[in-house]
Amino acid sequence: MVGGRFVGSKRTEEKLRVVRDYLAAYTKALKGKYFLIYIDAFAGTGDYALDRGDAGLFSGTGDTEGLVTRPGSAKLALELEPGFDKLIFIDKDRDSIASLERIREQNPGKLIEIRAEDSNAAVRAICSDTRWDSRRGRLLGTRAVTFLDPFALSVEWETLVAIGRTRAIDLWYLFPTNAVGRLLANNPEAIRAGWEARLNAILGGPWWREELYAPFSKQPDLFASTECSKEEKRVARPEDVVRRFISKLECHFAYVADRPRDLKRNNQPRFSLVFAVANPSRGAIDLAKRVSDHILKNQTKA
Repeated sequence: MVGGRFVGSKRTEEKLRVVRDYLAAYTKALKGKYFLIYIDAFAGTGDYALDRGDAGLFSGTGDTEGLVTRPGSAKLALELEPGFDKLIFIDKDRDSIASLERIREQNPGKLIEIRAEDSNAAVRAICSDTRWDSRRGRLLGTRAVTFLDPFALSVEWETLVAIGRTRAIDLWYLFPTNAVGRLLANNPEAIRAGWEARLNAILGGPWWREELYAPFSKQPDLFASTECSKEEKRVARPEDVVRRFISKLECHFAYVADRPRDLKRNNQPRFSLVFAVANPSRGAIDLAKRVSDHILKNQTKA
């Protein structure tokens, strides 16, 4: 953080490029047919700082020596034409809320709702309180895109289930591959109680104990017993963890992209940008799949 602003990297630009391109295609396809909502659940200040050496995609102005300011997901969604009918920005950080309030003041023609509360609770409330299929005049109902870009291990499984239950939301979720991997110790016995509870909350239960670990025979110590002992060790690589997570997500969404965009550093996955569609209609799935496949697989990476 610099001056209350998140400091990003080329991985930040890559994920924002993917989400921005999808939002642009989404609004172009559905504008005028549905009331469209954009939900940014961890909106932050609305922008971020980037080292000048990494700058290269979005235009910005320098505000700190060596850094330039870039528009974050909230501002990028606001800039779209045709845009969303309503934008909901959620964050519980006081400085972030103040910055988002300034953004709302600078965009008086936009319908912007700001929620200063826990993102999981806010998203669940929006999912349950919105009448997704109620007509609005000539509009057929309400549809939304939700972007979950959490700080580390903040997104709870029940929030994802609530999104899937709407049958109306497209989801982009920056899954914290590296952070989850750190909690999944090589030996399950080394996992602390607090870590286990957090993993259950993020992954949707203790299934990972059976599916990510396997027994192996430990060779006896030369000076101890001559019998082999049975222990367990993790056999799942980071990409395997993401693949298993996606398979669980498929139980609650009509469609989940089987190949997320892996955001790497030093050739190691740090995050995985997962895409899912709650709407079960064939037309919605076909459109979302066609657009997301093109963006996830064909777009040139930074």
